[in-house]
Amino acid sequence: MGGGGHDEGGGGGGGGEAEAPGAPRARIDVLLPVRDGMAFLEASLRSLQAQSFADIRVLVIDDGSRDGSAALVERLAASDPRLVLRRRPAQGLVPALNFALAQATAPYVARHDADDLAYPQRLARQLAFLEAHPTPPAVAPGFASAEAGGRLTAGGWWPPDPPSADPAALPSRPPNLSHPFLLARRQALLAAGGYRALPHAEDIDLYWRLAEQGRLAILPERLGGYREHGESISNRSLADGRLQALGNELAALLACRRRAGREEPPLPALLAALAGQHSLPP
Repeated sequence: MGGGGHDEGGGGGGGGEAEAPGAPRARIDVLLPVRDGMAFLEASLRSLQAQSFADIRVLVIDDGSRDGSAALVERLAASDPRLVLRRRPAQGLVPALNFALAQATAPYVARHDADDLAYPQRLARQLAFLEAHPTPPAVAPGFASAEAGGRLTAGGWWPPDPPSADPAALPSRPPNLSHPFLLARRQALLAAGGYRALPHAEDIDLYWRLAEQGRLAILPERLGGYREHGESISNRSLADGRLQALGNELAALLACRRRAGREEPPLPALLAALAGQHSLPP
């Protein structure tokens, strides 16, 4: 899943507007990274503002946008203090997500992409589930497909049943939750180590590590609209699709090593070796 024109990458850094000391802590922090997402950002943010569960804070991480995304967030935040803008130089999706996670203080953390739409009951339903079931570290629903203009279509996606996940299968069967609509316990995300920059597979890699803490959960309903457009990672290019498949298998291999009690190879060296491949032949 992807949105907002991001590319994965490494690096740190930060900056942005500070909140007032002693500001009340929200029940849910929503992590929303964006880079040059003006085409869809306002609709995405308004779908969060319209949530039936209002005790939220939306951490918008502007990752080096040059199209006015930050100014749009500032305009909306002027009348809704739940929207909090953090600006940083362009570093990539994974550093932006980890930066946002480090800013989070709520007991629950939601993901949302800058081009997707949350149904009004989305966060309320997910929160009610996690509060009623103390074991799952995270929960996600299904979603409907949305055209670039926002119209919902008859298509959609249901995540597979988490117990069917198998990192040793060929190809692997990942615990493939809908990342743009994830709700997780913040302590579980921190215990898992946050996000890692596997090629287009930062979500799958995180799910394998979260699943080591408890069974992941699926809600049997669609609670969002996933926007289909040319900049989605799965649609962007053949090379990106192949990198995503490679990243998913790499995440599964690392999960197999952990299950066997073996150390993971150093990820920087592993990723550098992958980055040294300059082409993906047919």
